[in-house]
Amino acid sequence: MSIEFNCPKCNALIAFPERHAGKRARCATCDHRFVIPEVSFQKPGRTAQPKEPVEQGDPLPGFYGAALIGSWGVLFKRDARMGLVLICAAVCFKFYVAHVDYSFVIGPLSIILPFGLIVRVLCWGIIFWYYLESIMLGALDVDGLPDVDIDGYVDFLKKSIASVFAFIMAVLVCTLPTTLYLIFAGQERSPLISNILANAGLFFLPMCLVAVAVNQDTQVLWRVDTLFKPVTRAFIPYLTCAAMIMLVWFLQMRMHNAGDPALAKASTSLKTLYLSMHLGIQVLALVAMRSLGLYYRHYQCFFKW
Repeated sequence: MSIEFNCPKCNALIAFPERHAGKRARCATCDHRFVIPEVSFQKPGRTAQPKEPVEQGDPLPGFYGAALIGSWGVLFKRDARMGLVLICAAVCFKFYVAHVDYSFVIGPLSIILPFGLIVRVLCWGIIFWYYLESIMLGALDVDGLPDVDIDGYVDFLKKSIASVFAFIMAVLVCTLPTTLYLIFAGQERSPLISNILANAGLFFLPMCLVAVAVNQDTQVLWRVDTLFKPVTRAFIPYLTCAAMIMLVWFLQMRMHNAGDPALAKASTSLKTLYLSMHLGIQVLALVAMRSLGLYYRHYQCFFKW
């Protein structure tokens, strides 16, 4: 059975399986966010939640099977092809074009055209957008990867820039203690304390990504009390998700520090190997992001939003 209703913003007809009643969702036509009603043709509720909701229910069972096994199976579904093609295209385009710089000098005039930098930002932006959508679908218990619903160049730019901003805000919040320590400690700062704070911030990054993806708002990042509680109440499952995200971060940083053979006169086989490693990291990242969404889905009773 499905629940049918009209979007409160554009009036488009929407249908969801009845098991999704009460969950957050969005209109595929106008991107409006709402809460799925309990019965057909009931007016959808708003996504805003009470400031202090009452904790209800128990965690759903089966998180580890869904996150560590089921998330890999989603990659092989037919509906996942377009999403994987999008990620592959973004990675390949970034790999081969991100180093291009068309800046030039005409007499005393310098023309700055950092084409490669712009391409890198936009490609990472669309990858980040797909990350956040993957978290959201996992939170909604949708068995699949997000649809590629990019409506033209303007929509592409909006999604890319908004996603880059969301990830930057999440990273800034997580690195804020480290930044403050480095500023106030000055020359007397300890490398050990700096590393501890930096790793603690990285450990906290997955929860910030969940908050941004589910709430579609970066302001929730400053409500630290609502972010800590799920971690303390479901620590081992969160540790599992955090370990996957930290592994992706570590591999990506190692690849970045190793240099880019596309910039050098590397052999075709080396470039192919390097590109394949980049693609493999993104596959692992998609699994990690979906696992974050499933963490929210299974332990939603510990969240205040």
